Amino acid sequence: MTIARAEKNGHENSTTLERVLQWHGAFRRGLGPIRVTPLQAATLLFVTRHTEAKLKDVARALSVRRPTLTEVVKALVRDRLVTEHRSVVDARVVHLRLSLRGQALTRQIERRVHQVTLILADELRSSLGKTLQNRTDLRFSVL
Repeated sequence: MTIARAEKNGHENSTTLERVLQWHGAFRRGLGPIRVTPLQAATLLFVTRHTEAKLKDVARALSVRRPTLTEVVKALVRDRLVTEHRSVVDARVVHLRLSLRGQALTRQIERRVHQVTLILADELRSSLGKTLQNRTDLRFSVL
């Protein structure tokens, strides 16, 4: 449920957690048609910006446990979106790189994330405007 829909249904005083979950749902719906989850999308976007990214770097940046990210990366490798390369310096270290297919999908992800972000920004501006208006009304009623 988006912020606007939540407000329409009488939930105008959403908590921060509720809003984060609404935003997560909006991103999930926006990414659904290209068959990628928000965590997969975030992983691909991170690897795009950080060449030779290591699994632990991605996990730390996305605030997820390494076992969780390992499963995500396995799926991305299986779908030929990411490749894994052992470090020449330390064979225990695995670097992640986008494949050509992963690069093409990442461009689609960037477009969809941008669209969802614009919608959420509009809703947030509207919500903040209403909150500020309510506080202004309250301040004047106290005076």
